[in-house]
Amino acid sequence: MTNIYDVSYAIFLLREIFNICLIVALIIFATFLFSKMRQKEPKSAQRNIYLGYCLFLLSYAATRIFFVFSDIEIYNAGVPTTLLNTIYVGIAYSFGIFGALWLILMLERYLLHTWYIFTTLALIMFILSIASIFSIIINQILQFVIAIALPAFFVIVVFLYLYVAIKSSGEARKRSLGIIFGLVIMMIGFLFGSSIIGNYLDPLGLYVVRILIEPFIVIAGSAVFTFSQR
Repeated sequence: MTNIYDVSYAIFLLREIFNICLIVALIIFATFLFSKMRQKEPKSAQRNIYLGYCLFLLSYAATRIFFVFSDIEIYNAGVPTTLLNTIYVGIAYSFGIFGALWLILMLERYLLHTWYIFTTLALIMFILSIASIFSIIINQILQFVIAIALPAFFVIVVFLYLYVAIKSSGEARKRSLGIIFGLVIMMIGFLFGSSIIGNYLDPLGLYVVRILIEPFIVIAGSAVFTFSQR
């Protein structure tokens, strides 16, 4: 049992309910950061940074929405992929890259003052992810590249924030470390939902366990990410 269409309807429904809980949690966390943003001076760096955090969470909420659509399509079709599923997945990855793009842009513009190297790379991957929605013939190739790039960008963001934490002190360091811990927990959740961990856990009969706990791991990481900005 290694595919969503192999599980019982009760497990499938529970999985999607948990995903909806995650989506709602991300929207709540984004709303919290939006309220924090409104407390900052207009056009200030802190206001824009909070906006980036807010858009990151909302983008990942959108990613999860389209992955839910993908699950429903695959479960009803009873096959690993369909044309509609590849479109859903392409849109989901596009939102994921878009969220990472905002985080990297805020970092490079307001905290690191670099030459937007990582922002440019993220923008290129975002354009490719958009292309994967429409270029059906090469869709699988693009989605494979994007599936690797998305966690890679999260790793990049973690190391960039680690650099910020090392160079800063006091509250700035605490906030940076909170973001790092939050993102690491979120990445662990992503891995639990991916075939990378699945290759090890699924042969042990843990497919259902990992797809059910994965949304809550991501919720925990998102909470740490969000409330470290109090």
